[in-house]
Order: sequence, then structure tokens, then C-alpha cells
Amino acid sequence: MATTDPRACYKIAVQNILTGKLQDIPELPRQTVNIYVCSNYSEFEVERAALLKDTFPTLQYHCLKYGIDLHWVDVHHANQIDHAKNTHMFQRHMSTLEECHRKSSGPFFICLLGSKYGKCPLPNYLDEAEFTHIRNEAFEGGKDIRQLDEWYVKDEYSVPALYKLKPIQDVSKNRKLCVNQREHQQSVEEEYIYSSLLDIIQYGAKIAHDEGNINQVHIQKQERFFTSAFEQEVALALKLNCRQGVFIFRNIEETKDKDDKVSLADLSQKDKEDQTNQEKLNNLKYEVDSKVPRTNVFSFTIAADNSEVSSENPEHVTYLENMTAAVAMRLRDLFDENEKTKLCFPSTKKGELCLETLVHLQHCNELLKVYNGSGLEIILSKIQMLLMNGTKAEHQLIIVKGDPGCGKSHFLSKVCFRARELFGKDTILIPRFIGITPKSKDKQKILRDICVQLNFVLQQNISLDEYDDSHLTNYFYGLANRISKGQRNLVIMLDGVENLENLVNGEHQSMIDWFSVKLPPKVHLIISYRPSGNYVFQKLEAKRNNVVDSMIIFPSWTSERIRDAILFILSKHKRVIAKNKEKLIVSHLLRASPFVLQHVLCLMKDGRVDNNVINNHFPISNEEIVHKKLDQLEFKFGSEIVEAVCRYITLSNLGLSETELLDILSCNNDVALSILRSSNSEFFRFPWYIWIHLKNEIGLLLAQRYVHRKVVFCWSQGFVEDIIRRRYMANVDSICGIHSDLTELFLETWIEGKRVLLKENATLKEDVQRYVCHQPLLYSETKYNKRKINELWIQLLQLGDTRRLKEYTLCNFEYLLSMIDSSSVNTVLQNFRLAMSRLVDAEIFLIYNCLLKSCPVLMRQPTQLANELIGYLKEIKDYFPLYVEPLVTQSMQWCDTYSEPLFIPMTSWLPSPYLPLVASLDCVDGANLIAPLRNNQHILCSYGLLDIAMYHVPSKKLLKLFSGHRSSVRCIILSHNEQYCISGSEDCTIRFWKFAEGLCTRVIREHLGAVLCLTMTSDDDIVISGSDDTTIVVFSVMSGKRIDVLKGHTKAVTALKLNSNADLLASGCEDSSLNVLSFTTGSWIHQLKGHKGWVRSLALANNCNHVFAGCQDNMIYLYNFRTTELLDVFNGHTSSVTDIRISKDQSLIFTASEGKINLWSFLPKMTKHVKSDEHKCMITCVAVTSDGKIGMSGGTDGEVKLWDLETNTYSESFLGHSGAVASIEPASNGAFTVTSAEDRKIKVWSMTLAIVITNYEKHDSFVRQIKIIENDMQILSYDVMGHFHLWQAEDGATLISFDRHAFTFILSTDCQLLVTARGDNCARVWKTKSGTLVTGICHSEKITCMCCDIRDKYLVTGSEDKSCKVWDLTTGKLTQVLVEHSTCVIKVTIKSDSSTVISGASDGCIMVWEVSSGECIHKLNTHTSCITSLKFLSNEQFVISSSKDGTIRLWDVVLGLHVAMIDMHHPVLSCSMSENCCRFVVHLENCKRVPLLCLHNCPEPTNSSTSEPNFSYTNRNEDTSPILPIHPKISSCDRYSILYPVPKRSNPRVSTASPLPEIVRLSPIRAPKKYQTKPTKRTHLRVNMPSRRGNPSSSASALCTIV
Repeated sequence: MATTDPRACYKIAVQNILTGKLQDIPELPRQTVNIYVCSNYSEFEVERAALLKDTFPTLQYHCLKYGIDLHWVDVHHANQIDHAKNTHMFQRHMSTLEECHRKSSGPFFICLLGSKYGKCPLPNYLDEAEFTHIRNEAFEGGKDIRQLDEWYVKDEYSVPALYKLKPIQDVSKNRKLCVNQREHQQSVEEEYIYSSLLDIIQYGAKIAHDEGNINQVHIQKQERFFTSAFEQEVALALKLNCRQGVFIFRNIEETKDKDDKVSLADLSQKDKEDQTNQEKLNNLKYEVDSKVPRTNVFSFTIAADNSEVSSENPEHVTYLENMTAAVAMRLRDLFDENEKTKLCFPSTKKGELCLETLVHLQHCNELLKVYNGSGLEIILSKIQMLLMNGTKAEHQLIIVKGDPGCGKSHFLSKVCFRARELFGKDTILIPRFIGITPKSKDKQKILRDICVQLNFVLQQNISLDEYDDSHLTNYFYGLANRISKGQRNLVIMLDGVENLENLVNGEHQSMIDWFSVKLPPKVHLIISYRPSGNYVFQKLEAKRNNVVDSMIIFPSWTSERIRDAILFILSKHKRVIAKNKEKLIVSHLLRASPFVLQHVLCLMKDGRVDNNVINNHFPISNEEIVHKKLDQLEFKFGSEIVEAVCRYITLSNLGLSETELLDILSCNNDVALSILRSSNSEFFRFPWYIWIHLKNEIGLLLAQRYVHRKVVFCWSQGFVEDIIRRRYMANVDSICGIHSDLTELFLETWIEGKRVLLKENATLKEDVQRYVCHQPLLYSETKYNKRKINELWIQLLQLGDTRRLKEYTLCNFEYLLSMIDSSSVNTVLQNFRLAMSRLVDAEIFLIYNCLLKSCPVLMRQPTQLANELIGYLKEIKDYFPLYVEPLVTQSMQWCDTYSEPLFIPMTSWLPSPYLPLVASLDCVDGANLIAPLRNNQHILCSYGLLDIAMYHVPSKKLLKLFSGHRSSVRCIILSHNEQYCISGSEDCTIRFWKFAEGLCTRVIREHLGAVLCLTMTSDDDIVISGSDDTTIVVFSVMSGKRIDVLKGHTKAVTALKLNSNADLLASGCEDSSLNVLSFTTGSWIHQLKGHKGWVRSLALANNCNHVFAGCQDNMIYLYNFRTTELLDVFNGHTSSVTDIRISKDQSLIFTASEGKINLWSFLPKMTKHVKSDEHKCMITCVAVTSDGKIGMSGGTDGEVKLWDLETNTYSESFLGHSGAVASIEPASNGAFTVTSAEDRKIKVWSMTLAIVITNYEKHDSFVRQIKIIENDMQILSYDVMGHFHLWQAEDGATLISFDRHAFTFILSTDCQLLVTARGDNCARVWKTKSGTLVTGICHSEKITCMCCDIRDKYLVTGSEDKSCKVWDLTTGKLTQVLVEHSTCVIKVTIKSDSSTVISGASDGCIMVWEVSSGECIHKLNTHTSCITSLKFLSNEQFVISSSKDGTIRLWDVVLGLHVAMIDMHHPVLSCSMSENCCRFVVHLENCKRVPLLCLHNCPEPTNSSTSEPNFSYTNRNEDTSPILPIHPKISSCDRYSILYPVPKRSNPRVSTASPLPEIVRLSPIRAPKKYQTKPTKRTHLRVNMPSRRGNPSSSASALCTIV
């Protein structure tokens, strides 16, 4: 018996999907709610407008929180004809109603019933008996039967023969408003044809039926002649599902005013006079009332008015408000009820994998439904034999090779089905149809998904995220060998391998490795591809010459196969074909492409292929068929609509969903006005009746794909897209316009409406409502909007809008985190690489390098993005104030709003991701001279000796040439307005070039020698030139006349640069001098020194503080222009640097040498002598004061640095030791700190005076350990020779000294007992003040660690014998042995109540032990290397661990769960924390920096097992969607207070230990106001940000104050 438990159903569905049970898989989750609005055409116009205006946005907003689109299918909207009068349109709408029911996730129907019965549609067909008798009776009744003969045409090839209605509306375009006499006349003619035909058919049908000639048995066939279109729609809806619709009864009071004016009731008096129609209407209402649940029926009674329902009548306004609210709330309830029982796949790895697999399984089933196996039985039998043989011995994969479109995919779907029949129900079937989903285009993702799927089936929990191709291949064959040893068979099918993107990108070897290895028994791999010259397939076939039997050559379309396909399709649709016609079609299709064949077969379903069509040059090539189809579409719908639809679908990244396409068409004013032609329209919305027709007519050109949990429309074939690009996208401006529209759609620019310019009166109408769906970054707290995540960035990139690309996507923290968390960091890096291949940008390059360094961390934990960005970018953010600094600020804001425990870096210890060299461009024809354009993407450079070329830098394409010089070009500059460029040459001339045309407009001859350098003022009025005649000439741009000549150089002037204030001039000479002159007086100011070789070129920054010099020694030198300090040297050229330029935005430096152009990122630092807080040598130890306000670190140079943990800054240093600092011990009262070093000295430092108050020098060797005891009065110190000294902290007086050889020691809590370990398997317990022995303990191997409980009752020891032992501290009695570690125990700690012991081993394993039973409660295996510290938090439910794997982690040891982590990128040696457990100072291996951390949202213990979990980590489950790390920001448009449907995240807990309130006011990282961009009207990436939790009035981020 089938189960109704949702969880049980989900588990069964997952099992069926992962094992590939084709016949038992569920349907794909429905991702739309399709509401079909049904009413009479002549009624309810005001009500339908009110529903669209109020109910639609409300329900749309509610569905959006579940990530579900709402389609409001009002077929009467903007339709100027009643579909009852157009049978073909009506039939399309009836099919749409069925589709709404089939695809809707919940309710699908709204019905508005009034006082009219409605028009009856003409029957779309008449059988032969009906036509004959109706025609005869009509003729006898005196009717004009010529109309019947004209419009009903016999289809002789249908079985039985039928008379089919021709389209009455045979016009060039869809129906529009009657704006001229011709269209009005056409409407009258169509009305007459409809009325005449209906009258003939109803008259003849009634008499023929009464006389017993037709439809005596099938009464419904007879009733269709007299049933209105409205009743047919309602009847169909009731038949489909009477519980998923809402029905509105509107009753009008039959009252008249005193003046006997015609009322609304009187307007329907004609219908009331027809008693038959009125009875039908009453019967229909009764049927609805009896079948539909009472909760779905609403009845309203309103008073009659002089006209239809009016928005000016208060009673009618109330009625409209109540009606729209009732519909909205009932539809919401129906939707919610469906969501509760709906099979949903969570946003987890398993859920996403199940969805991906289900898409391919369903595609396999769809292909199987239309599979025609005629003529393929032999091939199927051969594959069946190969599969059977493959169960017994090793074998090769099976290759199916055939031409495109020959039917391989359909055939392989049959193979999958047959494989399950052969091997039984336990078979694991994994089909993949390459290209039908984004993931199925990537070989590595396919292989990883297959391995993960097999892991789930085999119940293995192994993460494969970090596996590369070779590791995945090896892992796959390991899984295959395991399956081979079992009872199951594994069948993997890959169809269309040639479509893999990896093959296109040239990654061949990994594919060959995967396919060339022999498969073990019971593991079968089937691939298909088309014949091509691809290296992979040639290599693969070459390796398989000796096993050709496993290669299947799939047959192309032969006349027999074509004939079988035609007969198959005709028999399926109850049609026949004449032999001569069949022969003609087959002969034609033999010459046609497979796509044309499929198109013809599709037409034959409806009998739309006849001899005339074939003989009238029916297309046989793909190009012809596509162009013909587009011509037909333009003829029917107009070029504006067809062009827009084609362009939007083509230029989208992965296709467009139906909602997105209709939204963007509604916002296209040209499209909207071409349809509506109305200036009085309150809103513009693309009509559904046109879209239904258009979608139906596009046919095979269009395909639907399941992408990111949405059904999107894309082109079915690659050649279709290519043809459309050539036809509609020759104009660059139109392409940019489409990308701009797609960008605005996903940026939600049109949510509030869009202005429109009305052509008829040239008036501007502001913000016309389009009812566009929101596109938030998150739908809810568990659902990402992957459509926006994957479309917005690529549209901005294609548009070339670098500013918004960075602001909203690539430099936006929430967008980056969403991309990484919803896909992977590797996908994000791939996106960055694509962006950098199309544009050059220093900030994008910097963030790419940062993510590249963070890749291993982000693959494991995407929520570490904020830490990584802060850690890497903090120190250089000020050099990139426009986007990088706000990105760091956004990272801090996210940390502030994050409600889970989170480690946050307060200081930066990571190496800078800044790399000076951003890009390089190799120019074969030379590029000694350069001039970059303002956008940084194009550059002018010398080309050969005489010409100037313009290149696109990212793509390295040559765009334009400037020719005219008679000798070598020696210098090039661009005017600041980029209207022209200026060049100097060895022919002694200076030429002006019109930039757009590439023509020379002026030639200036003022020099006697070659012109070597040029510069000009910022206002483009004056040009300055330098020559090898040793002179500098100043001349006017407008007149071309010389203004002045500057003399004084002794050799040729090779470089010139004028500052932005036009008062300082830098010049370089062949004598290697680099001089600064006063431009106004001509006097010398100073020289810049430090470079080698003569200066070839100069570039001066706009801030007048930095000058770049390119020299003969291949180097670029950066100077402080005013202080003459040499700041940096750039090394990247292999020959002398001939030219150097700074970009207009001062972010990039362009340098040129022989045939090479380099682009460098510019950091405008003022000096290289920047004060650093880091140690000069390696750090040896760290400590934190008990109050958590000061951190301390000691280095090998003897310096002790103090760190203010409230401001997270360096405070001061203690200098006095001459050797490496060995230990630091702060007093508990915070008054002093004790340090020891290798200089054998111990110093007591006053924390207030920062001076040494006591020097203790009585040790003869360096002191290893110190402890402060007796209320901070005494100090116990121990040196490496085994000498213990107990002395007074105040004056250094020795109280006692004794020798006890020890490797390490610990003190009891009361400091009365001393426990020492000698470095062997023994430990001793001594009295601290006397040094007498108390007891001893032993392990079988070396003791590595010890700890005491707070009550001094137990001693816990860890040893290399892999055990922990619990001893009675005073007696030395062994009370418990804890054995389960597989390696040496390194660290131990014990809970204050002595109930729990935590131990860490050298393999990174942490174990939680129950002392009373000795059982291991939890094994925590996340660390991968040696544990270096274990410490309980103050609440003792949580433990902090650090490891040499570079991570610090927080654990819930009660639940045994991982809570939080931070990756330090260095092995962690120790970690000291404050008593409130919120401030940390970390000691890293081989690092000179001191990381300071804070634990945000420091957790509190769970009071009882029944209390609510405090954090979402307690609810982590593969079967439930996790809470996302970002809060949703959907702007509410709900008028009816619809409740939030998804469980809200619990408010962040107020913890007394939280460090944030203390540092709110100390923010050194605020984005400067001068760099803040002006907010746009609707961005939805920053707007509607929720206020800080716990402080609703706060608009700023508290955590901005951290760094």
C-alpha cells in the first residue's frame, strides 16, 4: 500500500532516482503556479483588471518566497476579439487550461460567473455524417450553405474522415484595436462569417438530431454545438480538478433608478429572453455549487449602475476590494496546502544531485515515449549481447557513433530501459544527456556527480569537492571495482559526448583516461558521439582497434527508416497517407536535413503536409527551414514581437523562464505599443493570448530545459541560435539594448513601472505599471535565486557596464557569497576568468587573486568568505576605495548580521593578494609606443615603423590602423576628450588624427630633429613636444602656432610629462638624468635618482605625487615626485621600456617594450617606509591577560609586543631580553606580566608603567616554563636543566629551589601540587613548596600531555601508547583508562565537574569521553593534522581546538557537532584566549605576524535536552534545506497580510560574552562618503536591508568597527 508520509515518500523517491528506476521516478517539481482566468468576454472587464492589479502581485509575492513563479493567464487581456468567435484560438486556450492544470503547483483556475451565458464557438471539426446531415438540413431550410462548404474542408487522410474548420482570422498580424476604417471593416466581415456559420450549424444539427440522424448515442457530441465557450472552459476545469479552483458568483440587483435609465441588469436582458441560455447558465451555476468545495466559492451581490462595474461607485469599490482579497487569500491557502504535501528536494548536495539525475531520467522517459524501433532491432540485440557479456569479464565501454539527428538519443533511451529489464530491479542506471542542463556540459562535474551518486547508493560519506580529474577517475574505478564484487549491475549512459565543454577547451587527456580503461564485470559504460575530427575520439578509437565489436555505427536516415517514421507518426495520430504522396515525401526528405525531417513529421500530425507544400520548394536545409519559420512568424505576429523574443532568448545566458520572458516583453515599449496601441492603458502587460499562439507556432525551434530549478526556453539546436544571431543581431546597438534590458530585469529596475513615450501624441507617461516579478538574490532563508546569480553578472559583462558589474556582482559581498554557496568557488573563479578575458580591471584582478588563494578554504566552507576577504584585503583596501574597500565593509556588515557563532579576524596576517602585473599583450608587429583609451580596454600603439594600431586589450584583437607618417613613429598621445590622437615621428612632424575616422587632420613642423616625446595640458589647449634637437616646443592646439621654446638640455629630450596643475614638468634624457622643472619659470627644481640607464618614457599620476620612469635597463621605476623617494621597481620586460602611460582612472599602468605591452596595477603609496606592527623575527609564544584587554607576543629577537584587544591595534613593546622569549605569563590581576627568555633571565613587567620591576637571574640555563601562584605573589620557574625556583614576584627573593628533571610540568588549581613529566613514560606529583614526592604514575610509552580538574581530584594524562588515563591526583590510583585513539594522544582537557574528558591526537582526531563509563561519546574527525590546543569555553558545552592543519574550530561536545571554524593558512602552534572566550591571540608556525580573533555570537549552553536549539547547526540534515548565510530582502507588496511561509531564523542570541558592543564606536573601516555611489531607484542588492537585530533603529553595521 502506498505511503502518505512525506518523509517516507521522499526517501522512496530519492532511492528510485539514485538507482535509476525509470518507471518509478516522480515527476519534476512544479516550479510555477498557473492561474487560468475564465470569464465571458463581454463581462467582468473591471474585475479582471482588479485581479491583475491587486491579487496577482500579492499572490506572486507569496509564491516567490518558495522560489515559484506565478503565471496569470488572462486570455482576454488586450484581446480585441472574443475567443468564442475564433475556434482555433479557443482550442489553443483550452489546451492552455489543461497545461495550467498539468504544470501548476496548486491552484490553476479562477472563474467569474455573472448573468451572461456567452457565445458558442464553432466546432473545429465535423465528422462526415454530421457535415452531410447538417448541410442537407440547412439547405432545405433555405440557408446559404456556400459558407459551410467554403470554411469546412474535408481531410481525407484522417481516420475516420473529418471536415475541418479553416482559420477565419486570416490576417497578417494579431488582432489590434480598430484604429482605421480598413481594420474596422475586416472585423465586421469576420463577425458576419462567424454568425452565419454558427446559425447554419446549430440549425442543421438540431433538426438532424431530432430526426435521429446524428449523435443519438454520443450526446456530448451534439451538445458541443450549443455549449458556450465559457461553459466548456468551466466544464473542463471541473473535470480536471474541482478542488483547485476559485469561483466568483456576481449577482446584480434588478433595480432601476427614477429616470428609468438602462441598468446593468437591463443590458443583459437579451440573454434573459433566451430561456434556454438562461437555464444553461443556471444549470452551470448549480453544477459548480454542487461539485466545488464551499470554501472555494464566493458570492457577491451588488446594486445595478448605469454602466458596468465602476471604480467611482463606492459600493462597487468595496465589492472589488472584497473580491480581490477573497481570491488572493483562498489561492494562497490552496497553494500552501499543496506545498505541505508536495515532494520537494532540499538545497543540499543530495537534493541537488537528485534533481539533476531526475531531469535526465525524465528526459529518457520522454524520448522513450516517441521511440520508433523499426529497423533497429539488430543493433539493439547487439548491445544487449555486449551488456550480457560484460557481466562476466572485463570489457571495454560501448560506443554508439552516428550522425547528428539520426535518432541516437531515442535509441539510447530504449537501451537504458532494456538494461533494467536484463539486469533486474536492483540495477543502478545513471543516464546523462550532455547539454540539457548546465552541469551536464562539464566532464568533471558529470564524473563527480556520478561518483557522489554511487557514494549515496553505497552509503559512503566521502567528500569529493577537492578532487581533480585524475583523482575522480581513480576514485570512479575504485567504486566500479567495489560494485563489481557485489550483486548489482551498474549501467552509465552518456549521450552526445562531443558537446562537452571540456573537449571544446582542449582538456583531452582526462577524458581519454576515463574512457580507455577496461571496465570490471557488471559495470557498463555506454557513450555516443557524432563522427568528427576531434582528437579525443580519434585517440579513443585508435586504442580500440582490437575491440571493434563494441563500437556501434548507428545508421543514418534511409528511405526505409523515413517511411517507418512516417507510418509510425501517422498511426499514432490516426491518420493515413496515399502511396504516391508517401513516396514523394520520402524522396524529398532523403535530401533534407534531420531537423527538416523532424519538422515535417511534426506537421504531419495535423495533416499540414500535402503535395502543394512539397512541390512549392519546401526547404531541405536547416538554414532554409529556420528562415522560412521566422518569415511566417513575422507575417503572423509582426517583426517587433518576433525580433524581441528571438533576441532575448538568444542573448540570455542559459535561456529565459516564461515569467522572465513575459516580464521583459512587457517592459519593451516598442513591443507593448505595437500590440496595445492605447494611450489610456493603466498598465502594459504582454498579452497571454499572443504568447500562447506564438509559443505554439515557434514549434521545434524552441526547447524547454530545466535550469536552476526553473523551466527555461532556449533554442533547440545550436544552428538555430547561429541563424538568429546572423538575422537579428547585426546591429551592435540593438545587442547592447537587449543586454541592458536583461540587466534591468534582474536588477528589478522596473518593479514600480517604466515610463513610456506615446508615439501618437509624443507625450511621456511616467511609471506605467508592468507587474514585473521581483528578482531578489534570495527567495527565502533556504532558497537562492540562482537565475539572478547566474544571469546578472554575465549580462553586465556582455553589456560592458564595468561599474555596475563590480558594484552589484563581482565586487559585491552578498553576490559573491551567493555564487560560491549556491555552486562552488571553482565556478566563481571560472566566471572571473571569463570576465578578465573580456575586460581589464585591477580590482577584479585583485579579488580574483584573493579568491584563488582562498579556494581550498571556500571549497570546504563557503561562509569563510568574509574572513578571507577581510584577512587578505584589509591592508590594501585603502588603495582601492571605489569597490574593494566597500567590499571589505560589506564583509564586516555580513559578520554583524550573521546569527551563528563565527570567528572573525581582527588583524591581517595573510600575504597580500596584490600582484602588480595584471595582463600582457604580445604584439608581433611591434608596440614601442602606446596610448590607452579611457575605458582601459582599448589601446593605441605603434604598428611596424610607420603606422599606429588600435587593439582590444583583453581579446588582443586588432581593430583599426592609422597610416600617414613617412618615417618611424616615435611618440603617441591621446587628447583628454579622446576626439583625436597626436603622433610624433622621425620625419620631424607632429600629426593630428581624427580618432573616429582614422584620418590625419593637421601636420606641424616645428622641430629640426626627430620628435621623441609629446604631452599636453588637461584642457587639450596646449601640446608640448621634445626632440633630439635638445629643445622643448610649446604650441597651441587650436592654431597650431608655436608659443614658446624651452632650451637647456645637453642631449636629446626623450621623455616629458606635465603635471595636472600645469606648473611642474618632468623630463628624461639620454644621459640617464630625470629632472623636475618649473613649467612656468623654466627653472630646475630637483633630480630623481635610483634608476639605471637612460629614461625612455615618463608618466605622472594626477595626484602629482607619483612619477613612473621607463628605462633602458628593462625596468619601470616609481618615484615620489615631490620627495624624490624611489618607491617601487617593476620587473616584467625583457627589453628596454619604450613607453609608459597611466589610465584615466589612475588604476592601471600601461608599459611597452619591443613587441610587448604590460598592464600593472597602481598602488598610490606615498612611501615605502611604512611602520609595521609585525615582529622582525619569528614568534615564539603568545598570551592574553585575564580581562581579555591585552594580548602579548614574544619573538626570537627578545621583543615582547603588546596588543590592545579592544581596538585590535599594536600598543607598545617590552624591550630587555637579549634572547628568544620562551614564555609569557600575565598575572590574574593584570598588574604585571612575567617573561622568560633564552638569555636565562626572567623579567617582571609593570603593565601600567611598562617597565621592569623585578629581574630574576638565578637560573644557570634558559628558562623553559614559568607559573604565577599564591594570589600573584610568587613565581615558579623551571629551566632546561631541571632546576625549579620558587621566588617572590615583588623583589625576586628565592623562597626555595630544587632539582626535579622534567620535560614539562603543570600545577594543581590551588598550586599546592606540582606534576612533572620527564619525557618518558613516567610522571611525578610533588608538593610545590617543599618539593617532596607525593606519588607517581606510569604509561607504557612516553607521556605527552597532562591536565588537572578544577577541584584537584583527578589528573588526566595522554601518551604515545594511544591512551588517556585518569588518576587520583593525591594517591596516584588509576581510576579510568580511555582507549580508542589510533595515534599518539597530544592534548587532553577535563571538564570542571570531572565528568567529561576531551582528547586530541596527532592524526587530528578529537574524542569526547565519559569518565564514569570510559566510553567514547563522540568522535570529531574534521581536523586533518596534529591537535595543538584544546580548551573549554566558560560554559563547558563548547570546546576550541587548534591544529597544524591551519584551522581553529569550535565544537559542541554535548551534541558532538562542528559549530564554527577559521582557516589561518598556517599551522597553528597555540591559541590563547580571554576568560570570556571571545578574544584570541594565535601563534602560527614560521610567521612574524600575530593574528587577533574574536568569537562573534559566543554560544551559550543548552539548558536541557528538550529546549529549542540555539543555532541552526543543530539541525543540519541532508534531507532538509539548510538556512542560508544571507538574509532575504524581498520588498513586500502584500495588501492582505499574508504570513511569511518559511520558518524564520531565530533571532541572534544576546550573549554577555559577545565582543561587539565594546567596539561599535571604534571603527577605522568606514567607506568614505566621497566614494559612495549614488543609490539607484531599485537595486535590491542593498535596499531594504533589515536593521540590526536587537537594535531596530540602528542603520549601521556594528561589525564595521572590528578591523
